[in-house]
Amino acid sequence: MNFRNPFIKIILFSVTFGLSFVMTLSIRVAKGVKSTEPIPVSLEPLKKVEKVDPIVIKLQWGGYYAVRKEEGFRIFRLLDINPNTYHIVSYNEIFREMPNVNEVTYLIPEFEHRALDSIEILKEKPVYFGRRTLSSSELLAYANYLKVNGMRGNELTAHLSRVIRFSRETPLETKLAYYDGALSFEQPGAL
Repeated sequence: MNFRNPFIKIILFSVTFGLSFVMTLSIRVAKGVKSTEPIPVSLEPLKKVEKVDPIVIKLQWGGYYAVRKEEGFRIFRLLDINPNTYHIVSYNEIFREMPNVNEVTYLIPEFEHRALDSIEILKEKPVYFGRRTLSSSELLAYANYLKVNGMRGNELTAHLSRVIRFSRETPLETKLAYYDGALSFEQPGAL
């Protein structure tokens, strides 16, 4: 057999005790070489497909959002969002009532960047309550995350410039839904 790729990945699905796993076996194939090394195996839990209701939300990069919890309102600031992940600045303070932008503008972040699975924004049902334009210094932790994940040079600079530009624009009312393991965005006219 002639293989273009010296590795073959075999994916096996199994259900054990009600849990789903993906087992990935990597087998090295080389002409005339017999390997006595153990085959690397990884067990990764499959993402459980969840049913989460769509939400209508005002999307605003640099926007402040409140999430109702038992103890009060938790606050975060949206940095970026895509079908798989949303990026936020999170704050530790809890407000008894919905805050206004003036009350949260000078809060010190608990985390300057958090990357969260996009389905979580649907579960949290955040409420937009205002914005302030993002600055490049407020995006340093997010920029470091992007660098660690392979974005560099002009691509990184252009992406961060778009995020800052989007933070100056008017919030866009958008329907967010979760289909096939990713967040979908629908225009207001489609609501």
